Amino acid sequence: MISAKRWAALSAVALVLTGGWPATADAGPIAQKMAQQHHDRQRIEREAAIAELKLKAEPGDPTAQFQLGKLYLEPGYLEGGGYGTDISEAEKWLVMAAEQGDVGMQKELAGFYYRGTLGTSFVEARKWFRRAALQGDREAQQRLGGLYLNGYGTPQDYSEAMKWLLLSANQGWAQAQHQLGGMYETGKGAPPSDIIAHMWFNLAAALKPRVRFFSSEEAPTARRAVLEKRMTRSDVAEAQKLAREWMLAHPPVSVVRVFRTEGRLR
Repeated sequence: MISAKRWAALSAVALVLTGGWPATADAGPIAQKMAQQHHDRQRIEREAAIAELKLKAEPGDPTAQFQLGKLYLEPGYLEGGGYGTDISEAEKWLVMAAEQGDVGMQKELAGFYYRGTLGTSFVEARKWFRRAALQGDREAQQRLGGLYLNGYGTPQDYSEAMKWLLLSANQGWAQAQHQLGGMYETGKGAPPSDIIAHMWFNLAAALKPRVRFFSSEEAPTARRAVLEKRMTRSDVAEAQKLAREWMLAHPPVSVVRVFRTEGRLR
């Protein structure tokens, strides 16, 4: 049976290790000792992981460089003392890795800049999404198009946005198709066209089971329904025909099926 004193000490240790209670004298000598041992193990393990990655990263291995950069983004004991993240070291290794051309690394680095993990910089996010987009990556093309559409890290440019979104959409990326639908609906970058907007919303809806949107009102099925309320039957039929023709023209990125259930191509 655990004594009350031992139980109190273990509870204090748990609080210290989970960050709920700093390792001060108030935690008791047992808790302080156990917490220190835990922290020492963490520091040693982190230093060993960094040393091992550097053996591969310093000669130029991009995977090791990227893993090392991400490790510096995780809170831990720093080489110069203290506890926290090392953003400058993280950025150095992440950029070094992405410079070697891996699309996945370039997109992830762009995401770090976009979300502010490395300090918010839409300019840097655009730079790295562009590098990946130029290699034909459909997600990067859509993210780049979105930056031009919203004017993040660059002056707002609907023409440039449409160029990149079309490249992505024609590879079957639903988010790009959804954004194109909105551009044609509102006349941004092209004359407004309910027929073309419906076509793109319809195609995005066909991929809805694999794609999440911001809200039910923003979902392509909802946007498509709004358009249909003001479109004539012949216009809806023309839009549906265009969607089917797109599917037939892009067999590598779509399965040619005609769905009549809500949320699928119809």
